[in-house]
Amino acid sequence: MHLISEKRYDQIAVNELVERASVSRATLYLHYADKDALFAEVARQQFETVNQLFQAWHNMRDAFAESSCRKLFGLVAENSRIYSLILCDGEGLVVGTRLRGELLQRLEARLEALLRADEATYLNVPVELLSGFAAHALVGQLSWWLARDLPFSAETMAQISRQLQLFGIMPFMPGATVPLFKAPNGERQTLNNE
Repeated sequence: MHLISEKRYDQIAVNELVERASVSRATLYLHYADKDALFAEVARQQFETVNQLFQAWHNMRDAFAESSCRKLFGLVAENSRIYSLILCDGEGLVVGTRLRGELLQRLEARLEALLRADEATYLNVPVELLSGFAAHALVGQLSWWLARDLPFSAETMAQISRQLQLFGIMPFMPGATVPLFKAPNGERQTLNNE
């Protein structure tokens, strides 16, 4: 699937795929129904790598630590063309929409499990809503980054993502004190979730 880094997905012919892979057309169709099925398999292999990262998170603080963000943005940068097809849908790849849903589902499930494991209350916000919000926000950041051809390094995006999380989900974490805004008198207002 190196061809996807060279040309638009919809311009890649099956003949090119089999030629590059040094296999016959019959062999390709023996394993995959079409090039979309092949791409879906390549994407699922990428998801397994990302899923291993998700599974390494022991709690929500791990999930939103800058080092975790750096690893995630780094993995996506290394395979930016594949993730761009999945997350940005710029080439009308039907299977991309389904794969984006799978990625979101995996991320939401992991975040929900971590939130439930914390056994804490989150300002009366349902765990399912909080995990869905966090998953969609993170995938939204990745999509924005990819759609603009990675205008920032993975390191910079990890820092930006961390800042966005501080105002998005972190205020709901037990014991979090997050600056919200400056009051008219210049005093910094905070949310303290004890």
